Amino acid sequence: MSDKRNEKRNCDVEQQMQRGERCKEMRSEELRVRIWLESLRATKSIIDEKQWKDFSEMLDKLSDDSNPLFFLNVFERKVVVYDDHYPKREFHEFSHNDTYLNIILRNSPPDSLLENIERILPVYKASRRLYKIAQNTDPYDFRWIKFTNEFNKLELRGDGDGYGLNREQIRQVFTIRHCERKAQNEEGSPPTELTILMESLERNPPAAIIAEMLKVCREAASIPHIKTGKIPISTAIVHQARTEVITKLILDEKERENFEARQNYDYFTNVDHHGRNLLHCAAYFNASRQCIKALRNVCCTEGVNDVLCKTDNQNRVPYEVAIWQGRPMDYIESLFVPGVNGKDTFEEGVAHLARS
Repeated sequence: MSDKRNEKRNCDVEQQMQRGERCKEMRSEELRVRIWLESLRATKSIIDEKQWKDFSEMLDKLSDDSNPLFFLNVFERKVVVYDDHYPKREFHEFSHNDTYLNIILRNSPPDSLLENIERILPVYKASRRLYKIAQNTDPYDFRWIKFTNEFNKLELRGDGDGYGLNREQIRQVFTIRHCERKAQNEEGSPPTELTILMESLERNPPAAIIAEMLKVCREAASIPHIKTGKIPISTAIVHQARTEVITKLILDEKERENFEARQNYDYFTNVDHHGRNLLHCAAYFNASRQCIKALRNVCCTEGVNDVLCKTDNQNRVPYEVAIWQGRPMDYIESLFVPGVNGKDTFEEGVAHLARS
């Protein structure tokens, strides 16, 4: 009996030692991955195919049970926005949250590496699939059923195809910036980095879809566009999204304060790198009257109407943009305030433009 107990004890010790060795090996491989990621963060050179292959081989050695959340470690990234009319002139600089995963994505890795990351990082797997679905959704598809079905899998657990993500992981799904591995533009600048929300807003999404996204990741509404620094509400206006979608993207006072602190700029009251503020954009892209009213409420705080008095790069205030775009008179009047361009009445302002 004693011999059997000793034999079992020795077997247990041997198994523990084997597990310990495997843990050491896993920690060693994880350390190698972390070192490679940190070197990627520090370099400004282009990553070649061999380097991607070497990194992919490192990931192959990580087990499926590993949980490399360090891919989503957050640090600060500085970005410069350039003037649209003078490409070499800096418009302003802002900072935003960056991650190792985002650095990998904007360096255009091969699809095989992205699939490897999907294997070990369910958050990225879910995010990439939702992004692809949004990207391929027809703007005339008013239901977005495929997207909704995939969205509903985020929390789903079990042996099916659910992701089993917790609340924090679901939030992270909508903070990842996706980049396509495609030809660079004429200036040689990298592809645009887009979140799921940004991509969706270009394809006329239902308000219910946007509401669900913002419910699980409210901060997505204030994640800036890397090239322009603008927030998603600008994308929604430019792509003529539904009024309900645009109003859901309006940041509240606290969100605006946090955004301005990072950006050192307020896109709700100032012009963008095109020289247009949100009300210029609304008039140019024919946003609804309800949208104009909602934007006036948030942009013209405490009775201050400076936003309606600011000119764009063509020296036009918002109501003048509406006139040049041929909007109805009541629409134009909704963008007028006494004193703009030195005109005390709406009739005076219209008459002045008619003579010019």
